[in-house]
Amino acid sequence: MTIPPTRVKMATIPAGKCTTAHWNGEMTARYRGDIGSWVRWIPAVGWACVVFLQSPGAWAQAKGPHVPDSSYRVGIELEQLDATHWDVLVQMVNPGPVAAVTLPFRWGDGRAPYRIDSADYDGMRTEYFALKTYYVDSTKQTILIGLISDMGAGLPPLEAGGGGIARLYFTARRTTDVPLTIDTTFIPPANTLRLVTPDVKAISPLFMRKVRK
Repeated sequence: MTIPPTRVKMATIPAGKCTTAHWNGEMTARYRGDIGSWVRWIPAVGWACVVFLQSPGAWAQAKGPHVPDSSYRVGIELEQLDATHWDVLVQMVNPGPVAAVTLPFRWGDGRAPYRIDSADYDGMRTEYFALKTYYVDSTKQTILIGLISDMGAGLPPLEAGGGGIARLYFTARRTTDVPLTIDTTFIPPANTLRLVTPDVKAISPLFMRKVRK
């Protein structure tokens, strides 16, 4: 079976080199006159670029306690494409608007023979998001995805609804009968599965898993 080509719709920014010029090559010009509208997100996302990439733990640090709310749901659907390739669709149901998302996942048990190849947002509900980035720790087999709808250009938050928000591709390093397993996790110092609303309220959604047969 042919595996879809890598299409990573995210900012590719070297750690320690995060500057406004790295966002789509136009952020400096775009936000020079609109800094106020995206600076208001700093308390919510914990200096998303400056801190997340240099210290990946600080992301989506919204004010106040995190509110568990089972009406908001994040789910993953795993599908084995062939002997060595897996597709993971990340889906979200949100009855209200969402402006930022933190997705910390762990695959395997630290010894599973899988690596993550890419993340794809084509056709996803988050395709238009201004910032889509992630941090992979291959040793611990964790991935931390951060999504922010608007960085000052007036893009709307994700409207209420349901559907895919990201697609991840995994490859086994060798032929194996060990299935890919993924779960949400805690990534130090403070990253948990979390949504942030436009009014800067943090929500802990219900997490669900499904393997497509």
